[in-house]
Amino acid sequence: MSIEYTTDKEAAALRLMDFSQLWAGRADTFDAENESTEVDRRQFFTGLLSCYNVSDEDLQTAIDEAASLNSSGLENPVDILWPAKVIGRAVEPGTDLVESLNSLLVDIPESADNPSLVVVTDFANICKLSLADDSETETFPVTELPDRVEDFFLFAEVEVEDEDDEEEE
Repeated sequence: MSIEYTTDKEAAALRLMDFSQLWAGRADTFDAENESTEVDRRQFFTGLLSCYNVSDEDLQTAIDEAASLNSSGLENPVDILWPAKVIGRAVEPGTDLVESLNSLLVDIPESADNPSLVVVTDFANICKLSLADDSETETFPVTELPDRVEDFFLFAEVEVEDEDDEEEE
């Protein structure tokens, strides 16, 4: 098996620029009277993954896995769960993102297959923790996403079978 990428960093950064501008604007519309919906939360995460050309099949898997986990009665539902890649939750503006991320860490099920990345957002900001490299928890405005294209590049990784592997089987 080898790793290939579904997109290049420059293309992903350009898509992240559009994505971050869209969500920075939408985040301003969420207030006490106009809370985010499940659709908003799903659109945020599928939009983020789409910036890296994640396949429709993988997007659907991530949505279905989250729905399956949520049906188990989690107190704070997850919005995206792509086993071994990412688990994410969107929260209402004004919520402490680090506290929400720590809560999500407690909720990670075995079925998540040790996700590399834990992400919490209030749509205007993102708090992330990479479990793959023991990095520190980072919180930053969504508008910085294009500058942080590499932080999420694992979404673009796909494993492909090498021809040598196929011949051995």
